[in-house]
Amino acid sequence: KIYSVNVTSGEHGQISPSGTVFIQHGAGQSFTITPDHGYHVEDVLVDGVSKGALSAYNLTSVITDHTLEGRFAINTHDLIVSKTGTGNGTVSSTLPGIACGSDCTETYNYGTQVKLDAVADPGATFTGWLGACVGSINPCILTIDGNKTITAIFSDNTPPSGTIIINDGAEVTKSIDVTLAIAATDA
Repeated sequence: KIYSVNVTSGEHGQISPSGTVFIQHGAGQSFTITPDHGYHVEDVLVDGVSKGALSAYNLTSVITDHTLEGRFAINTHDLIVSKTGTGNGTVSSTLPGIACGSDCTETYNYGTQVKLDAVADPGATFTGWLGACVGSINPCILTIDGNKTITAIFSDNTPPSGTIIINDGAEVTKSIDVTLAIAATDA
């Protein structure tokens, strides 16, 4: 007797062999489950029962008809943004997610194009990117094809300010000895 295995694949992957596969009574058949680039096997179902995310499945000692189904899902990857330097600023994405100040990590689907814009706070300057974005071109546009780490560099451009006090602030001094106190801060 000959039995059939009805093999179906969801979108974004395939099972080989595919279609209707005929197997002799008591024989077996190996199947290869392959996702498209940027996707992964989400589940393999045999006769409607989940077998997990497999790359291969072997039917052995076949004595009845079967079904074999592959389900696939898009890969997701983390985009992690950090800030460094002597100045302050924020980095935001055009897609919802990154608002670094407060939210510096987001997960995106494989193939998503993300535009990051660095904005320096008053008294600071955006000076460049490190990591998945390199150089000083702002905004940075990147395609998510794996986990990405990006650092925005901000420089403080506020000049130092301070005071000079002579002889504890006396208006006139007749002494040859002068006490000079200098205090400065880099705001």
